Amino acid sequence: MNGEYALYVIKAELRNKKAEMKQLEDSGDDSVVRTITKVKHQIYDLDYAIEILYEYQDEDDR
Repeated sequence: MNGEYALYVIKAELRNKKAEMKQLEDSGDDSVVRTITKVKHQIYDLDYAIEILYEYQDEDDR
């Protein structure tokens, strides 16, 4: 998979997860606390994947 395409896909997923997080937080329902925690971890993982892809692309440019 091309690095640019992978970056595009991961950024789109990150936007979706952030929107999901906002919707869950705005619901005010205490029963979704575990789901919010899981989504926060997924967002962290996606941010990390984006960071790694940027580093990978920088190495390819050398």
